[in-house]
Amino acid sequence: MIGKRLRMLREEKGQKQADIAKVLGVSRTTYTQYETEKSDPDLETVKRLAEYFNTTADYLLGRTDDPHPTKYKTADALIAFSGDTSDLNVEALERIIKEAVREAIDERDRDKDNQ
Repeated sequence: MIGKRLRMLREEKGQKQADIAKVLGVSRTTYTQYETEKSDPDLETVKRLAEYFNTTADYLLGRTDDPHPTKYKTADALIAFSGDTSDLNVEALERIIKEAVREAIDERDRDKDNQ
């Protein structure tokens, strides 16, 4: 699954395998093996690929078919606000914060309606 998705994302960017290999700091042959599924990238590489392609590791690994999910859980927002954002790119962090603000406003409005 990961190979097909890597190839599709790379082609969408109009890039060659050598371009992605350079970004990752691996040989073109190594990256080619990821796309042909002859070798699996390690977790750190999956993370870097997800960030580079502005998607999620879940999408690359086939756990979801949505390359750009927009719904984040409130628990994710708590992680972001506590300062541990190492697994989040800027876009993901922005979505989490916006969702947390929306949920807070909705909760405030519900509390007003119940008074």
